[in-house]
Amino acid sequence: DGSAFHGWDTNTLLRQIQCPVLLEYGERDFAAGVAASAIYEGELERAVPLIKDCTAVQIKGSGHIPMIQQPEEFARVVTEFVERMIR
Repeated sequence: DGSAFHGWDTNTLLRQIQCPVLLEYGERDFAAGVAASAIYEGELERAVPLIKDCTAVQIKGSGHIPMIQQPEEFARVVTEFVERMIR
């Protein structure tokens, strides 16, 4: 009935994130038998500026599950992000 979202304000919640965030995502129009990226039109453009320390990286050649469709690239992106955090 929608009552779970009463008072939900995504923009406010995104602004409250205090830790570094990595948003990795696949291609929206990826069609290799697996669903396209779960990122909907406009979500990144809205979220990235609201999160204080946000890195967004598209994993080319993947859709909804980059960690399976492009495991080496996914691992590289995550590893670089984590290494930046520990320097």
